[in-house]
Order: sequence, then C-alpha cells, then structure tokens
Amino acid sequence: GRLATLVFLAVAVVIAPHNAGFSAVVPWLPLGGGHAARAVDVQDADPQSMLAVTRRMIAARKASPALRLGDITVLAADDGLLVFERAVPEQRLRCLFNLGHKALPTGLGPDWHSVEASGGADLEWLPPLSGLIVEAV
Repeated sequence: GRLATLVFLAVAVVIAPHNAGFSAVVPWLPLGGGHAARAVDVQDADPQSMLAVTRRMIAARKASPALRLGDITVLAADDGLLVFERAVPEQRLRCLFNLGHKALPTGLGPDWHSVEASGGADLEWLPPLSGLIVEAV
C-alpha cells in the first residue's frame, strides 16, 4: 500500500545518466553497478521491470472488486508456494506465488484465465520467484 510506495520512492533512482541521478558531483561513496539499471527512467521503458509490474498490480487492484473488497481464503502456504482466493459474488480470483527456487505446476484447470503474471508465470507453471493472478471463467 502506501508504505510500500513511500519506501519505493525513498530508494528509487529517478534518472540513470549521471551518477544514477543522485548528484552532478562525484559521490563520496560508490553507487554500485546495479543502481543505474533500477532508475525510474530505465524501468519505465521495460514492461517487465519491477516498476511496470507494480503499476500493473496497482491498476489490477483498482479495477477488481475481489482484490479490493473480497473475502480471502488461503488454499496453500507451504514449501515456498502461496495460493489464496479473493471473492465477491460477481468475481473470483486466485492468486498464486512461487516464493521458492524451483518451478511448480499451477494445478489450474481450464476454468481460469490469466489476469496478471510476473516472472514468467503462466496458466501451467510458476517459475521460481513468480506470481500469477487468474479469474474464474
């Protein structure tokens, strides 16, 4: 929510070109190689970046009565797999997250369609460190 957004804004590098956007002078501490790649202007151009995924997830939540208001039922929470459903009378969503380091089958049948995916997840597989939100057809 708001805390995550504030943390992101506090640590986000806004522009990449010179010293990763921090300053026009030579920094007194090294920035490290990964900071420029995480700059907002760089992530803005990449549809798979954390910034793009975060924006899509926020939009999905705003558009979904189930994600905003639905009851939650946890279906699995073990061995790096988290699966829960959010539901209101007009919408049922299942959220699947692979927090582990090996690919896992989703176990979804044909009665689901993808709403949002990250980390290469699809209706059949959850790669390591991926997520998938599906809606009941």
